[in-house]
Amino acid sequence: MALIISHKGHSYSIDVTESTSVFDIKKFLDQETGIPAENQKLLHKVLSSATNDDLIQVLLNKANIAPSDYSTQKILMIGSSAADVDMVKRKDNVLEIRKKRDETTKHKSTKIPEKPYRQFTFGSVVPLQGFADIDQAKKMLIRLREDLGIIEVMRKHKWFVETLTELHPAEKSILGFNKNMGQEISIRIRTDQLDGFRHYRTIVKVLLHELVHMVHSDHNEAFNTLNSQLNREYDSFSIARNVAGEIVDGSRVFSVDGDELTPVNFSGGGAFVLGGARTVNETNIERPNRDVLLKAAEHRLTQWEQDLIDSCNEHKQK
Repeated sequence: MALIISHKGHSYSIDVTESTSVFDIKKFLDQETGIPAENQKLLHKVLSSATNDDLIQVLLNKANIAPSDYSTQKILMIGSSAADVDMVKRKDNVLEIRKKRDETTKHKSTKIPEKPYRQFTFGSVVPLQGFADIDQAKKMLIRLREDLGIIEVMRKHKWFVETLTELHPAEKSILGFNKNMGQEISIRIRTDQLDGFRHYRTIVKVLLHELVHMVHSDHNEAFNTLNSQLNREYDSFSIARNVAGEIVDGSRVFSVDGDELTPVNFSGGGAFVLGGARTVNETNIERPNRDVLLKAAEHRLTQWEQDLIDSCNEHKQK
């Protein structure tokens, strides 16, 4: 009996017996990939929460999967190798130097509520440990939780997610995942180069995509319909608030230091604002223009969005 485990485009086959444990699989992957067992996370509908349990008991009893079907159970492993950890440490050293350099500089601070105050929201936010700018990552996750557009979407659909977590940027094949339809949503907020955070509006689109998985597992017509609906709802509310003088969507970006940068044009690089070439932080948008922006948003399906669906499909199948 064999199991197939995928990691960063490579497939690894391991023969299993009745005595094989989940930890045995992780030790095998450690030898094959160089990623320590403690750094590994197996993404599978029943193996994700398993530790040292007997493999047969997990697959047979919890998922009702017969041994003859093991070869069809594709499992995705994500994790950080020693080289990835070293790279993060080097980035952290640079950030520490910048932090010391700016110790005497006073920055304007924004008070962000730490505790959720709504019934339909994210119960907690958890950034990745080990980064020097962990406070900025936490602020980004809190900003997503407190985004007025996200609040309205979750309130309207009566969704509660236990935890919003940061997905490690070393795993570049997926942008996010929704575990058990609301137990945990994890998204990547850092750039591939670890030199800052992704454009906020791009992160929002990934989050909305994962919220659709609160209802639909497959990327079918029903999924696409709800995904478009959530984006319309978010965009409509954001534009309305922007006209009132409050910027609530992706017209702001954070640098690696967490400083707020000047509004930029998001028409390229896989990140955008409604309307393409114009930024949304104009306060004199007329009603006809708003309708045009909403219509454009409703019909937009960029290659980036298709890549998101493809990566999510790949994660779901493994």
